[in-house]
Amino acid sequence: MFMTKFEEPIDGKECEQLQTFLRGDNAQFVSWFNDCWDMQNAVEEDLKLETFDQFSAVFNEIACTDWSKMTSDGENFGGPWNAPEESEEYKNASSLCMEDNAQALWKVAAVYTPDAVLYAVNYLCGYRAESVAQVRDLCAWVSARM
Repeated sequence: MFMTKFEEPIDGKECEQLQTFLRGDNAQFVSWFNDCWDMQNAVEEDLKLETFDQFSAVFNEIACTDWSKMTSDGENFGGPWNAPEESEEYKNASSLCMEDNAQALWKVAAVYTPDAVLYAVNYLCGYRAESVAQVRDLCAWVSARM
């Protein structure tokens, strides 16, 4: 099996280049790869998030604040943030953006599971990569390698 945590041995001829790479000082890569492994395992741990409300509640707890500043299509300070400042839409722009993003991520969760999507949200916040597209792409990338 190719995908494994780096504390465990890696078997198989297809891993020869990876093993060569790992003989050097590549702590950042090892850390990143293990994070991806943990993301895959999050799918197996299943938080039993069966409804949008459950998913949204967890998303609102773990999402970094930049999720409240952009629309689900990735536009910074778009959507409700463009409304007149005295409008209710503008006053609630932060929560409206969070709701918009939660709904878009729920659609991604239908493909990759809610657990994997929330793990990706949490992981990507550390890299200032808060967008539905980046969460979707990370889930797809990890899924393709499992």
